[in-house]
Amino acid sequence: MRVPISLLLASFFVTDAANAKNEQVARGPAPNWAVASELLTAPQDGGGLAFFRRQDILVHLDATGQQNYTGYRIKILHPNALQLGNLSISWNPSVGAPM
Repeated sequence: MRVPISLLLASFFVTDAANAKNEQVARGPAPNWAVASELLTAPQDGGGLAFFRRQDILVHLDATGQQNYTGYRIKILHPNALQLGNLSISWNPSVGAPM
């Protein structure tokens, strides 16, 4: 059975509009297996734009699948580094809400 392209596109846009109603990103607590590293002391005479005091990227594999944890703490040393506050987060809503 062939589905006309216009019907397929219409169903896509209806489904997409239904999923777009919730515009707030949900944030869950850090899982028990994710242990953050110790904060480094920022240098007093830092010459760069920013200093990463902590950066943790952890992957947890178990019988239910894969979970990722990313945590970091940055000290801004120069106004030009303020754009570091613009976050980019990867998330696939079709998989479900964040845990």
